[in-house]
Amino acid sequence: MANKVKLDLSAIGATGLPVWSGRVYEEVLPELEGPQGRKTLREMSEQDPIIGGTMLGVELLSRQVPYTIKPANDSKKAHEVADFIDECLTDMSPTWEDTLSEILSFLKFGWSWLEILYKRRQGLKPNTPRGSSRFEDNKIGWAGWGIRAQETLYKWEFSEQDQGELMGMWQWAPPTYNINLIPRTKSLHFVTKSQKENPEGVSILRNCYRSWYMKKNIEIIEGIGVERDLAGLPVLWAPSNLFSANADPEEKALFDRLQKIVTAIKRDEQEGILMPMAWDEDGKNPLYKLELLSTGGDRQFDTNAIINRYDERIAMSMLADFILMGHQAVGSYALSTTKTGLFSTALSAFLDIICAEINIQAIPRLVLLNGWSLKMCPTLQHGKVDTTDLSKLGAFLQSLSNAGMGVFPNKPLEAYLLETAGLPADPGAGELPMPVLNPDGSVAILGPDGLPLDPSVQPAPPALPAGPASAAPGQPTAGGVPAARALPARAPTRKPTQPTQPPSRTASEPTRRYAPLAVRVSRLRDKLTGQLSIDEYRVFLEAVMTAGTFGKLPVQYQELIRKAEDSE
Repeated sequence: MANKVKLDLSAIGATGLPVWSGRVYEEVLPELEGPQGRKTLREMSEQDPIIGGTMLGVELLSRQVPYTIKPANDSKKAHEVADFIDECLTDMSPTWEDTLSEILSFLKFGWSWLEILYKRRQGLKPNTPRGSSRFEDNKIGWAGWGIRAQETLYKWEFSEQDQGELMGMWQWAPPTYNINLIPRTKSLHFVTKSQKENPEGVSILRNCYRSWYMKKNIEIIEGIGVERDLAGLPVLWAPSNLFSANADPEEKALFDRLQKIVTAIKRDEQEGILMPMAWDEDGKNPLYKLELLSTGGDRQFDTNAIINRYDERIAMSMLADFILMGHQAVGSYALSTTKTGLFSTALSAFLDIICAEINIQAIPRLVLLNGWSLKMCPTLQHGKVDTTDLSKLGAFLQSLSNAGMGVFPNKPLEAYLLETAGLPADPGAGELPMPVLNPDGSVAILGPDGLPLDPSVQPAPPALPAGPASAAPGQPTAGGVPAARALPARAPTRKPTQPTQPPSRTASEPTRRYAPLAVRVSRLRDKLTGQLSIDEYRVFLEAVMTAGTFGKLPVQYQELIRKAEDSE
């Protein structure tokens, strides 16, 4: 008997993340560590225009991206569960859009933590807005995903068995300042990237901290220089006895007063200095003299160029340097397109992180709470971040058409093009059935299962019914082809108009008469297949594809289409 191998499910090693008493000490800069680091990151995002503009762009772009719930499969039950999750997502308080803004704070701090709150869907409850619902099916839904601010983090809770596995977050928050443990199983935890399984992630502002710090201090120095007119260093000459350590109290008081005068010099509405006119014993040199110590020329450093350099580095570190194009008279359109494409790709990756966390933590638990199987779990998916260049898309389709590829009719393609261009969809567009050909090139006849019949047993193609004597020259007639059952005569339905007065387009005369022939025929497919036999309908489609336009059709087919349209 072979010996059984015992599977060891425990962890032996550790991630190496430096953690003491639930607090992470991974950051190399003390300024960005702990509560002080979170204050610094908040100051960077709220005080710097480049960082603030980039963060605002990320938030607004993320909010306008379409989000959809995809069913687990094509079964009716899977679609039912997907519709339920979609209802819950739009039945939360705060709304999904506001919740998304809270989630995106993980870009600023490196992580964000939201607690999942549940409710019974029992209609509106005026006294408990968060517990209210637009539905009354008594199912369990999401009351909301409450943000647990990064500033309220007290410490992390890690597993004792598996070092590095996060079990929850200890929160110390106003107004009660109670310390509470929020378990991981009841939370959504978003991080920018995983490094040693650090629950605090890495802020996207981390790489631009040095540039921000230098820029901030140079701007302060520049402001001081502007306030002092950038004229030089103020210097006040005073008698030497005021600097003596043995100066009497009056001399010390005078020294302090003069020191305040020279350090408070600035350009404002109270600028001006009152100085005594006093001379030495010989009456030649003044005892007090105020002047500006200057280099005698322009400043050696252009502070504007230095600040612009740091602005570029800040934007580059966030992949958002395209926002500076046009402000510095550099950069081509092609370069701008490349940079915006890179920014959109990065934003799409962050949205993938958001959707993945929701699909793993939030949706499966809600599905189980309502008694469904995990096999029915739908997934949250986001749409495209950037817009499609219609000119490039049109050129691509034209290239395909020139290469011999049949682009239209194609219902899915037409629907995609109309949606991409922001145009209303035509419900009948692209529905004209494409004929199936036999090996010899003739049109095949489809059986009840939709597959072509064997060419050896297919009936001979019937002849076109003979048209009236007034048929236009060149149109097919019954001559030269076997006779077939003629279509029943149909009385004209359009009222005659005066020769001198063209017919007017009214509400009763829809624009379908002016639509392409293929579109008109595809809309009437059900009516025409009910009036014609399979052979007649096949011949009719051959005539439609040969003619291309309504005016080139045989007259009897023109009347057939008009009759079907008038009966709608």
